[in-house]
Amino acid sequence: MMMLGRVVPFLTAAILAAPASAQLGDVLVGTQWVFDTDAAHPGGTVQAALQVRLDQQYHVNSNKPDEDFLIPTVLTVTPPEGFTVSKIVYPEPIMLKPAFSEVPMSVFEREFVYGHSLKLDKAEDSLL
Repeated sequence: MMMLGRVVPFLTAAILAAPASAQLGDVLVGTQWVFDTDAAHPGGTVQAALQVRLDQQYHVNSNKPDEDFLIPTVLTVTPPEGFTVSKIVYPEPIMLKPAFSEVPMSVFEREFVYGHSLKLDKAEDSLL
């Protein structure tokens, strides 16, 4: 059994290393990891969620923006040795009609959650 306390710093560092800035300057981003268990077993899967909070006046494009010129939001998870990311689930976007556009945009805003599955390799006895 491996305590997830060793996993959280790797995942948190990966998120915090990503730039949290927009075209107008720095954006305050709050994040919190939530796991379905406090331990991982060899060969087992852990469900994890990343809760994201943005300042109220900000949004990010969804992972599938409707316009070609918009940059999609991508969650990149770099797990520690012995783990594999088996699935990433994006939140359901909302359609936002900004004042500068005639067309609504597919975005995530204020608070949203990414889900993903982490699989612990079967042969990772050295992590136990």
